Amino acid sequence: MSTRIRRRGAAAALAVCVAIGLAACGSSDETANASQGTSDEIKAQAQQLVSTYTKQPTSIGVTEPIKGTIPTGKRIAYMNTGLSSAVEIEAILKEALDAVGWQLVSVNVGLTPEKLKAGWEQAVRLKPDGVIGVGFGPEYFSQELDQLKAMKIPVVEVSLAKNDPRLTALFQGVEQVTRAGEIQAAWTLAQHGSDAKTVAVDVPDLESVHAWFTGFSNEYKRLCPNCKLDKIQFAATDMGTPKTASQLAGYVQAHPDTNTIMMAVASLALGLPDALAPLGYKGSIGVLNADEAIRDYMRKGQVTVSNSTDWATTVWLTVDTLARSFLGESVEPDLKAPLNYYLYTGENIPAGKGYATAYVADYQAQFKKLWGKS
Repeated sequence: MSTRIRRRGAAAALAVCVAIGLAACGSSDETANASQGTSDEIKAQAQQLVSTYTKQPTSIGVTEPIKGTIPTGKRIAYMNTGLSSAVEIEAILKEALDAVGWQLVSVNVGLTPEKLKAGWEQAVRLKPDGVIGVGFGPEYFSQELDQLKAMKIPVVEVSLAKNDPRLTALFQGVEQVTRAGEIQAAWTLAQHGSDAKTVAVDVPDLESVHAWFTGFSNEYKRLCPNCKLDKIQFAATDMGTPKTASQLAGYVQAHPDTNTIMMAVASLALGLPDALAPLGYKGSIGVLNADEAIRDYMRKGQVTVSNSTDWATTVWLTVDTLARSFLGESVEPDLKAPLNYYLYTGENIPAGKGYATAYVADYQAQFKKLWGKS
C-alpha cells in the first residue's frame, strides 16, 4: 500500500464521527431515495462481478519473451523502509535477482521524510544499475530522481499515489487499489443483497487506502443504492494499535444489525475478533491483503474473506522491466499486464506466507521462460 500522507485530519474526523454518531459519517443517506433491484437481483449482479476473482489466477499477465540475452552482474538498489512488508518484499526480490544473476543492494530509507531523502541520496552515490522502491513517491526524493535519470539509471516503483514521468514504470497504482475496493463491495453484496448493513474503514491520510475506500463505497452504492453503508475513519498512526478493534466493536455495539465490516489494511483487523466476541457478532469481516496474523483468524473462521493483490508476481515484474530497460526493449508488455486479484476464504488460503504468497502457482517458472532461464 502507498504510504504517502494525505494532508487531512483523520483523527479529528474520527472524533467528529464519535461526537455526532458514527452513522452520520456514513453515506447511507446520500442515495436513500434511489431505485434498485430486488435482493436476489442485487446478489446475482454482484456475484457475476465477483466470480472472476474467486478463481486462483494462473498467469503472470506477460507473454512476450525478452528478445536479447539478459546481462549478468547488475547491481539493483532496493529502497527498504524496514517495515515487515518491506522485508518480505526484499526476500521475493532477491529470488528474482538471483534468477538473472544480479546483486541486491538493500538501502535503508526508513519512514520519515529526512530518512527517505538520505536513503535516496545514498542510492545516487552507490550508482547502481537500477533502483526499485515501494510506497513512497518522488515528492520525497525529487532531486535524487532527477540525478538518477540524468545518470540513465532506471527506477521502478510499486504502490504509489501518483505516477511520475521520470519513473521507468509504476505498478499497483491507485487505480488498481480502487479496483480492489470495488471487488470487495461486490463480494459484500453478493453475500447479503439488499440486506447488507456495512461499515467500511477509511484511513484518509493514506492515499491508497482512501482510494480503496472510494472504490468500495462507489461500487457498493452503484449496485445497491439503498443499502446501508457507514464508515469509520482512523489515522495512519492508529493502524496496528488496540484503538481500531475497540472503536469497531463500539460501532457494532451501537449498531447491532451490522452484518459486514470491510477494510483495506490487515493491521486494522488485529484484535478485532476478540473485541467482537462479547457482542456475539456473526457477520462478515473482510480485508485487503491478509497477512499471517489475519490468515490465522481466517483459519479459525473469525475473519471471512481476503481480497489480495499479487505481490509476488509484481515484484518479479519489476525485475522483468529492468531487464527490458537494460536491453533497450519496450517495457509496454509489463505495463499492460493486468494485476491479479484473488478473493479467498479460510477454506482455500493459497500456499505461501504474506507477500510471498504464490497466487500464480508457477509464477517463477513463467518469468524464467520469458528470460530464457527455464
